Amino acid sequence: MHRPIAPLLCISLLSAGLILTGCGNDNPPGDEQPEAVLPPAETPEETAPANRDIVEIRQAADAGNWLQVSDLSLKKLLENPQNVEARYYLGWAYAETKQWDKAAPELKQVTELDPGYTNAWSTLGWVYAEQKKWPESIAASKKALEQDPNLPYAHANLGWAFAETGETPKAIVEYEKAVALNPKLDTAMYSMGVAYCSTGNPTKAKDIRQKLELLNPDLANKLDTHLKSDCKQQAG
Repeated sequence: MHRPIAPLLCISLLSAGLILTGCGNDNPPGDEQPEAVLPPAETPEETAPANRDIVEIRQAADAGNWLQVSDLSLKKLLENPQNVEARYYLGWAYAETKQWDKAAPELKQVTELDPGYTNAWSTLGWVYAEQKKWPESIAASKKALEQDPNLPYAHANLGWAFAETGETPKAIVEYEKAVALNPKLDTAMYSMGVAYCSTGNPTKAKDIRQKLELLNPDLANKLDTHLKSDCKQQAG
């Protein structure tokens, strides 16, 4: 089940750079690799009352103050090492600051303490992808989606991992699901266009390019590179 977390700020991610303007990076699977697809922690529904012991941590996360999130979470964990919420926030903060080697063990411990912590599985899938641990990323993302199939970032990260392991058809399926759930997920859309190019389907890639132009012109231009090279070769 979902645990309350601060509203996703679509930070970094792949900072449009891929999977979403502000929620992913700009080098999706294909020749150029995406960084990650945003904090896989999709914004969960609020629960009331909020966990009062982590309200301050949530506020810091909401503001994108990851150093404060780390400090406050560590303080809570000194008081109670079994505080699952605090440990999740610590792992998330490490991920947001690209400290992948620190983020992974914290998030893994959360899933061990509470196997039903969906956001932890989703974020762990993102972190493993950043570490290029594709089998682990696939397993974590699938676990998150087993618990909640409506997580666009988990689908996008799963697609990324599939693309990196040569399973492009499966990657396209996941990108399609991600975009269906979040039509503004520009990095997932870009990665899907690259994937269609690699499978020799320039028509689909061009359709995606037109939609992407409205969301993120920079990524649309990046996709043009594939349309003029990969897709052209495949189509020819």
